[in-house]
Amino acid sequence: MNNYEFMSYKHYPDDQYTQASCKVRIDKKYVMTFVQKKSKDGGLFWTAPSIQVTDSGEKKYMAAHMLDSQFENEELMDFIKDSVKRANAPQVAMHSSLGAQQVYSQPNMHQQAAQYNQQAAQFKQEVAADEPLPF
Repeated sequence: MNNYEFMSYKHYPDDQYTQASCKVRIDKKYVMTFVQKKSKDGGLFWTAPSIQVTDSGEKKYMAAHMLDSQFENEELMDFIKDSVKRANAPQVAMHSSLGAQQVYSQPNMHQQAAQYNQQAAQFKQEVAADEPLPF
């Protein structure tokens, strides 16, 4: 069994072919990116990115990387699916106060990214409003 470490996930809602990407560290030394592609029938599947080449006038795609075992590849794809599901699930904390239970939800990765982008845009506006530096 390989040692997998989930590193990051990014969602691409505007891309026609790629739904998301995920970085995974394998065996503590290889960082590989996998993409979630949209199939023609609307389904989604995880795979290694591919490179398009034209060979003798025919368009072909080659996987950028692959595991040498189908079993290891299935194991890795299951790990990615589970990791992404956990990363996108709202984090719920239970707090008991005077016998009443309150539920607090933390934002998922998509909400965190939107908040970050909003904060970055606000920061850029604030910096632009400052006086120019003398050098």
